[in-house]
Amino acid sequence: MTRCDNQSSNAPAWTDASGEAIVVGLSPGQRKDLAELANPTHRVVASETMRFTVPVAKTP
Repeated sequence: MTRCDNQSSNAPAWTDASGEAIVVGLSPGQRKDLAELANPTHRVVASETMRFTVPVAKTP
């Protein structure tokens, strides 16, 4: 797993590095977040700033 520190709120979100990103706990709107990939000793080995838009959740 890779921690994605949410720069616009204090709540971190988490992504799964299995090939498809899963991000939870983000409010709707445009985002700019930093993702860091760490090895088993928690040393950051890669990082990338991502820009994306979280859509408004649909109600059933």
